[in-house]
Amino acid sequence: MGRPIPAGITAFGCLLFFLIPFPAFAGLLDITGTVSQRYKFRTTGSLEDHDLETVLTANAGNRSDRLAAFLNVGGRFDLNRPSSAPTYSSVYDSFDNQAVVRLYSAYLDLKDAGPVALWRTGRQHRFDFESLYFDGASLEGDPIGPFTVTAFGGAPVHLFENPIGFDWGDWLAGGALAWEPLKNFQTRFDYAHVKDKVTGFRASVGDQEDDLFAGSVWWDPVEPMTLQGRFTSFSDQVRDTSAGIRLRLPKELTLRVDFFRLLKGYDVRVIEWDIFGIAGTYQPYSEFSIQVSKGFGHLAVDGGFTLRALDQEEIASAFNHGYERGFLTASTTDLFWDGLGLTATADYYHGEDNALKNDNLGGSFSATQTFWEKKLEATAGTAYCLRAVKSDATV
Repeated sequence: MGRPIPAGITAFGCLLFFLIPFPAFAGLLDITGTVSQRYKFRTTGSLEDHDLETVLTANAGNRSDRLAAFLNVGGRFDLNRPSSAPTYSSVYDSFDNQAVVRLYSAYLDLKDAGPVALWRTGRQHRFDFESLYFDGASLEGDPIGPFTVTAFGGAPVHLFENPIGFDWGDWLAGGALAWEPLKNFQTRFDYAHVKDKVTGFRASVGDQEDDLFAGSVWWDPVEPMTLQGRFTSFSDQVRDTSAGIRLRLPKELTLRVDFFRLLKGYDVRVIEWDIFGIAGTYQPYSEFSIQVSKGFGHLAVDGGFTLRALDQEEIASAFNHGYERGFLTASTTDLFWDGLGLTATADYYHGEDNALKNDNLGGSFSATQTFWEKKLEATAGTAYCLRAVKSDATV
C-alpha cells in the first residue's frame, strides 16, 4: 500500500479544484464579492472565550446570467482556547488546531442548456426537499406541460468530520417530480438515497444507507393565503408529517401557523437524517407554532410562540424534550439616519420533562451601520441569558 496523502494537502488540492474556474471567468463576467469579519466575546465572569470568524463570498456573474460561478469560503479562529475548560466547548473544538478553514460552497451555474433549465456543479446545499449538502451535480429540467423533473448526485459533505468535508465511499443521489395541474395548486414527490460511513460520529455503528421519500402539496385558495402539507417516510418506517398556513394581510401584516408531528422514534440513520442520534433516540412529539409580523414604516415587529410536547415525558433527552418558547423582536431601518439598522429581541424559554424544568430569559441587541454607499457594513451587538433551574431529579 502507498503512503496516505496528508489531509492538509488533500484539502488544499480540493480547494484549488473549486477555485480554478474563478480566474477563468474574470474576463467574461463581472466579479463581485464581500468580506465579513466577526469577533465574538463570551464570559460568565470567571471564564472567557474569544473567537474570530472570517467569511469571503465571491460571485462571477449573477443569478440572471446564463453562466455564473459562486464561492463562499471562511475561517474560524479560537483566540484563547483553554487547556481544560469545557464551558464554551463546541464542535470546532474537536480539531487539534485553533484555526479551522472551511470551503462552504463553490459551484458553477449553467442555465438554458437544451432541455435543462439549470445545471449546477460543485459544492452546494439543497433545501427544497431536505437539507442535503454535497459535492456533485444537480439539474432542473424545463417544464413539460404541468411536470418538472429535478435530479442530483454526489458525495455528502460533513465539515466537522475531516478537513476535506467528505469521506471517500460516501454518496447520495435523488430527484423530484413536481406536478402543477392548476395555477394555484402544486404537488411534489421527492426521493433521496444517502450512504454514509459515519466516521467521526458513532463510529461503532458502521456504514449506513437510507432511502427517504416525501410528498408535498401547496395550495393558494385565495390570493393572500397559502396552505402547505408534507409527509415523509423512510423505506422501512414512516417519519413525520407537517402542515402550515400563511396569511399575507394588508398593511404589512403576516401570519404564520405551523404544525409538525414526528410519527416514529428513530436514531440509527445517516447523519443528514439523524443529527441528534448521538444523544439518544429522537422520540415522537407534536409541535405547534404561530408567528406574527407587522411593519410600521421604518419599524418592523415580529413575535411568536412555540409549544412542543413529547408523547411520553419520561423518555426525554438533552435534544428531545418538551418546551414552550416565546419571542418578540423589533427592528428599524434608516429610522434616525440613513444606513442605520437596530434590532432588539426578548426571548423566553421554558423546558419541561420528567427530570428538568428550567426557565431561560434572554435579550439581545445589535446595531448595523453602512458606509460608502453600502460598500462597508459594521455591526456590533450583545446578548444576555439568565437561567433558572428547578430540578426534580438528579441530572
